[in-house]
Amino acid sequence: EDRTADFESKYDSEIIEAVRELPEYLREPLYLHCFLGLSVNGTASLLGIRANTASMRLSRAKKILRSKTEGE
Repeated sequence: EDRTADFESKYDSEIIEAVRELPEYLREPLYLHCFLGLSVNGTASLLGIRANTASMRLSRAKKILRSKTEGE
Protein backbone atom coordinates (compact mmCIF):
# COMPACT_ATOMS: atom_id res chain seq x y z
CA GLU A 1 0.00 0.00 0.00
CA ASP A 2 2.77 2.45 0.87
CA ARG A 3 4.40 1.94 -2.54
CA THR A 4 1.14 2.79 -4.27
CA ALA A 5 0.72 5.91 -2.16
CA ASP A 6 4.32 6.95 -2.92
CA PHE A 7 3.77 6.42 -6.64
CA GLU A 8 0.50 8.37 -6.62
CA SER A 9 2.06 11.18 -4.62
CA LYS A 10 5.04 11.39 -7.00
CA TYR A 11 2.76 11.25 -10.03
CA ASP A 12 0.45 13.93 -8.60
CA SER A 13 3.38 16.22 -7.85
CA GLU A 14 4.74 15.75 -11.39
CA ILE A 15 1.36 16.67 -12.87
CA ILE A 16 1.02 19.69 -10.59
CA GLU A 17 4.51 20.86 -11.54
CA ALA A 18 3.77 20.36 -15.25
CA VAL A 19 0.58 22.42 -14.90
CA ARG A 20 2.50 25.18 -13.12
CA GLU A 21 5.01 25.29 -15.98
CA LEU A 22 2.31 25.91 -18.58
CA PRO A 23 2.04 29.46 -19.89
CA GLU A 24 -0.74 31.38 -18.16
CA TYR A 25 -2.92 31.51 -21.29
CA LEU A 26 -3.00 27.68 -21.29
CA ARG A 27 -2.97 27.14 -17.52
CA GLU A 28 -6.03 29.30 -16.81
CA PRO A 29 -8.51 27.50 -19.08
CA LEU A 30 -7.15 24.11 -17.98
CA TYR A 31 -7.62 25.00 -14.32
CA LEU A 32 -11.13 26.40 -14.83
CA HIS A 33 -12.30 23.49 -16.96
CA CYS A 34 -10.53 20.47 -15.47
CA PHE A 35 -10.10 21.44 -11.83
CA LEU A 36 -13.15 23.65 -11.22
CA GLY A 37 -15.45 21.82 -13.64
CA LEU A 38 -16.57 24.75 -15.76
CA SER A 39 -17.86 23.97 -19.23
CA VAL A 40 -15.86 25.10 -22.24
CA ASN A 41 -18.45 27.85 -22.80
CA GLY A 42 -18.28 28.87 -19.14
CA THR A 43 -14.49 28.91 -19.24
CA ALA A 44 -14.52 31.01 -22.40
CA SER A 45 -17.04 33.44 -20.95
CA LEU A 46 -15.07 33.90 -17.74
CA LEU A 47 -11.83 34.50 -19.65
CA GLY A 48 -13.49 36.77 -22.23
CA ILE A 49 -12.51 34.57 -25.18
CA ARG A 50 -14.44 32.58 -27.79
CA ALA A 51 -15.41 28.97 -27.03
CA ASN A 52 -13.30 27.80 -29.99
CA THR A 53 -10.28 29.55 -28.52
CA ALA A 54 -10.88 28.01 -25.08
CA SER A 55 -11.25 24.58 -26.63
CA MET A 56 -8.04 24.98 -28.63
CA ARG A 57 -6.12 26.13 -25.55
CA LEU A 58 -7.43 23.18 -23.52
CA SER A 59 -6.34 20.81 -26.26
CA ARG A 60 -2.86 22.34 -26.40
CA ALA A 61 -2.46 22.27 -22.62
CA LYS A 62 -3.50 18.61 -22.43
CA LYS A 63 -1.13 17.69 -25.26
CA ILE A 64 1.78 19.39 -23.48
CA LEU A 65 0.93 17.67 -20.19
CA ARG A 66 0.71 14.28 -21.90
CA SER A 67 4.11 14.74 -23.52
CA LYS A 68 5.68 15.78 -20.19
CA THR A 69 4.18 12.95 -18.13
CA GLU A 70 4.19 9.98 -20.56
CA GLY A 71 7.94 9.64 -20.83
CA GLU A 72 8.54 9.50 -17.08
